[in-house]
Amino acid sequence: MLKPNGRLIITVPAHQWLWSSYDEALDYKKLYSMSTLKALLKRDNIVIEKVGYYYGLLFPVFMISRLLDRFNKTRSESKHEFLPGLVNNILNKLTEFN
Repeated sequence: MLKPNGRLIITVPAHQWLWSSYDEALDYKKLYSMSTLKALLKRDNIVIEKVGYYYGLLFPVFMISRLLDRFNKTRSESKHEFLPGLVNNILNKLTEFN
């Protein structure tokens, strides 16, 4: 529950059509489009102040990676490797809330 005038920050995986073995490895259940998430929040009378996507500049990289997973059976069926430490640390820094 939020206090009166409280704020809620939500981050969820985006775009169901990008579903891949990576999402399964992270145990995600669903990916959301912005319109789907907004509809869910409005249904519960949550006032939306700002909506956007993280990693917008990296979207082409994610899209290509997910599409390659679909066409490369060996890659998609193997145990998915997570991002190297340096890349993961950089992405974490980009998304820190101050």
